[in-house]
Amino acid sequence: MKDFVAAGGGFYALHNCSHVSLSSKNYREVMGGAYIGHPPLRPFRVHAVNAEHPITRGIPDFMVNDEQHYVTYDKDPKYVLLEAENIDGLEYENYGRNR
Repeated sequence: MKDFVAAGGGFYALHNCSHVSLSSKNYREVMGGAYIGHPPLRPFRVHAVNAEHPITRGIPDFMVNDEQHYVTYDKDPKYVLLEAENIDGLEYENYGRNR
């Protein structure tokens, strides 16, 4: 997969598939980081980090009600387009404690 992507092939990763990055160096290099967890469903704010990028230009901050996935990002931060803000202080380690 790493060679395929490096040669210009497309790869669209869904949900928390970046969890594979914790056990595969090649996969992590393609993903640029790894999934480290998420708290339960709840609202959180998303904002454009690079508001001048063609993909994010003109997008205002918005709220999402979902599982906020936390990731470790290994690449240059200049490539980050959107960032989710943890507004309630709930850490991903709390997930599942009260299920």
